[in-house]
Amino acid sequence: MTDSTFCQVAIDTPLRQAFDYRLTTHSSVKPGMRVRVPFGRREVVGLVLRVGSSTTVAPEKLRDVIAVLDEVPLLGAADLALLEWAAGYYHHPVGEVVATALPKALRTVRKRAARERAAPARANAVAARESPHELSPAQQAACEALRAARGASNFLLDGVTGSGKTEVYMQAVADVLGRGGAVLVLCPEIGLTPQLLERFQERFDAPIASLHSGLTDAARGREWLRAARGEARIVIGTRSAVFTPIPGLALIIVDEEHDASYKQQDGDLRYSARDLALVRGQLQQVPVVLGSATPSLESLHNAERGRFTHLKLPERAGRAEPPRIALVDLRAHAVHKGIAAPVLASMRRHLQAGSQVLVFLNRRGYAPTLLCQACGWIAPC
Repeated sequence: MTDSTFCQVAIDTPLRQAFDYRLTTHSSVKPGMRVRVPFGRREVVGLVLRVGSSTTVAPEKLRDVIAVLDEVPLLGAADLALLEWAAGYYHHPVGEVVATALPKALRTVRKRAARERAAPARANAVAARESPHELSPAQQAACEALRAARGASNFLLDGVTGSGKTEVYMQAVADVLGRGGAVLVLCPEIGLTPQLLERFQERFDAPIASLHSGLTDAARGREWLRAARGEARIVIGTRSAVFTPIPGLALIIVDEEHDASYKQQDGDLRYSARDLALVRGQLQQVPVVLGSATPSLESLHNAERGRFTHLKLPERAGRAEPPRIALVDLRAHAVHKGIAAPVLASMRRHLQAGSQVLVFLNRRGYAPTLLCQACGWIAPC
């Protein structure tokens, strides 16, 4: 047989292996393309991981690829490497990892579906709709460090609330877009995606793709394909967007990197999108920025060890003042149903002035200890 006679295909199944298929009339198949193949008594959509001229399975036992669904690979070599790295690191079947990365609309068998075509040429020029804000010295230093970054490098942008981390992101993105690159921005929750998307739309006259679980399957597939074809220069999404293929990717930003929402805690594949973003940066040789007002312990540890460049924004931007914080000693004040007298007085004062009061409860309907409000004595078990 000639070269490229066989291909290994990742299929959404709990079996920890890829499956070999024979290529008879589909000689143009490349890694990263989707194919329709027989699997048991049904037909499924799989992703080609490798193409070669040899197989460990007897050729007469192999089945043929039925159809090739793409004209060009949807995922590049680095994208496939990330998927296989995740399968190995998280000890998970590679087919289910691929199913997590691909939108449902692209994993559904449609026998008359049009093949995905080659990406159109991308325009490099990007106009700014809004002028950059004036930077503080700390912001300026952070921006200069990010502008100078090339290749695989990790940054921890450690800034207090209101210090202007988003403005640093914006100026770093503007620099990347000016060089013809693309940017991936991760945010922890779907509720933050529209707000971040609006900020970027106000700032940049550039196509933006948004990926989150609030989209329908069809809409998510369309946004994913816009990113994969290079039509969107900025991709903003929640944790699963870390797998999205982005031609010309030159910067990855993980906003609120400490947030537990970046960890997929249920479903088939359980992973950390923040950690995968760092791995992707290494595989694709692009800088990764982790931003937070309260960095995770592991990120602080990596910064102290020199693995991350620690960029600090210690002051609020402009004339913004930090909130006044008061610590109330429950032993020195009367307590009514768990709320101290000074707190009640402050709440009444704000309500009488027509303001709002927000009360956070650490737990609802449960007290872990029995405490004497007079002396602070805690009843032992």
